[in-house]
Amino acid sequence: MRFRKKHYAVPEMQKSHYVLLNMDDFTGDWSSYFASASLPYAVELGAGKGKFLAHKAKDDPSHNYIGVDIETNAMVFAKRNLEETGVDNALLLCHDISNIEGVFPKDFADTLYIFFPNPWPKKRHNKRRLTHPRQLIQYHSFLKDGANIYFKTDDTELYEDSLSYLPAMGFNLLKSSSNLKVEEDPTGIVTEYEQRWRDQGIAIKAIWAQKEKVAPEALRGRLEQFHLDEKAKREAYRQAHQNT
Repeated sequence: MRFRKKHYAVPEMQKSHYVLLNMDDFTGDWSSYFASASLPYAVELGAGKGKFLAHKAKDDPSHNYIGVDIETNAMVFAKRNLEETGVDNALLLCHDISNIEGVFPKDFADTLYIFFPNPWPKKRHNKRRLTHPRQLIQYHSFLKDGANIYFKTDDTELYEDSLSYLPAMGFNLLKSSSNLKVEEDPTGIVTEYEQRWRDQGIAIKAIWAQKEKVAPEALRGRLEQFHLDEKAKREAYRQAHQNT
């Protein structure tokens, strides 16, 4: 989603304790940004305007929540949502998710949320998807073994591809739905963005998965094999269409 540039966004967020705009300003201790240092961490990738993050942090004080996004024009509204709820267990991080490896320490989070990311439908752009194996291998670096990952989308192709992406990269599929009912959603939260799709009669697709313990070298091997398989598929497709 594109947002019109808001010149007030960055100056406003620079004054807020809810926002870390640059990793260069990181204190070196994630617990220093929260009222309770002992709580486990949950991460949302693609926090957008922060509706989910604000509601989840308020409804579930058992975790510290970090919402990651690169779009400051949306993040300013996420900041306002956190201010409105007044929670002390949520933080916004402005960072490029495609380079998230190394941002959080090993075994940092026990929960990961990825809701309604850009589906990047063109084949040459698929590698930018937040559930693409190139991304999933990075999440392994900061998720605990057994960590839960919750994914929702309105895009059928992204949903179906993610059903193969996740197990290929060491995430065991627990449950999936091609038409998620509100009462079946374990988060219990429907944002305005999701409601918009539901009002249009568009089915919400969802996947719940759990991180398996896989050695880093084995993960790298899986990623290399995935790329080889994708290359073989493209070549087969090219050959088939050359012969028609």
